[in-house]
Amino acid sequence: MAGLLNPTAGSVHLDARGIGFMFQEEGLLPWLSSEANVAMPLRIRGTPPAEGIGRALRALARVNAASCIGKFPHQLSAGMKKRVELARLVLAGGDLWLLDEPCESLDLPSRLDLLDLLLDQQRAQQSTVVMVSHSPEDTFRVGNRIAILSMNRGIMFDRPLPGDTPRPVDDPSILPMQREIVDVLRADSGNERPIGGA
Repeated sequence: MAGLLNPTAGSVHLDARGIGFMFQEEGLLPWLSSEANVAMPLRIRGTPPAEGIGRALRALARVNAASCIGKFPHQLSAGMKKRVELARLVLAGGDLWLLDEPCESLDLPSRLDLLDLLLDQQRAQQSTVVMVSHSPEDTFRVGNRIAILSMNRGIMFDRPLPGDTPRPVDDPSILPMQREIVDVLRADSGNERPIGGA
């Protein structure tokens, strides 16, 4: 979708003015402070350094990461590093955000916090978000639509999610879909035993 690789089949058509990324692996430069990391997209675009840092400081505040200011990545927890990356994504702009396992390695409270911050910023910027995740719970929390892709079978499941976001972890409206998704995932892995089966 980002155009970084050529598709082996089919085509991808985008109507986006800019694309932002958030990767599974840590994407912060270790020799830069949090605010300098956040300001990096502006620096690449030629924004004057003082203006870029000022805007980065405001972006960090917007994602509740002001405590990261002046600190380097090795001084931050995994959750705070993700907030800094989110601030960079927000500051970089773009109306399409591509996220690859953004909550990987975070504990449950940190995951929920990051997902809620992500949802707040997405609503503020009206960006379209495509999030790849091995955690259906993350998708249920913030998604409007869920699709399951199989390397061998293509799209195995594609359906809108009910209700408003953010959804509680135990939202009863998604329980039937959760069961169906687990069955689809088991079928793709070769274990087609239905939920509750002996």
